[in-house]
Amino acid sequence: MLQARTAGQEPSFEMIKRLADEFRTTLTATAAQFVLNNERRVRADFVPPTAGDYGSFFRPGFSFWLHDDERIHGHSCAAEVNETKRMSRSSEIEADFWLKEFEGDHKSYITEDAVYFPTLRRALSLLWIHEAI
Repeated sequence: MLQARTAGQEPSFEMIKRLADEFRTTLTATAAQFVLNNERRVRADFVPPTAGDYGSFFRPGFSFWLHDDERIHGHSCAAEVNETKRMSRSSEIEADFWLKEFEGDHKSYITEDAVYFPTLRRALSLLWIHEAI
């Protein structure tokens, strides 16, 4: 059912929230199902406020890896969200901010959409790899 409703659409938490409302599911559960069942070039991660364990759900076809040190780049959307700013999105996030294959490459970009969950004190960050990469 998700594929029919999301075909040809750019992944975003706005779209995922509409689906969650329609299916009466949580944003997290809907994001997980979207990533696991729909998009090969999308990954979602629960990001702690400082370096630490990520909680990830991503499709096996996702062939990129996060930096080993689990750092959160200060210019990523995940670093911008907090108690007062709950959502952030950018289609021009340097791939190097998240993906270790692009370390030092300042020419490749991904889209990041992040939403903050105050009860978890974590952000859920949706990473979408552009076709050009």
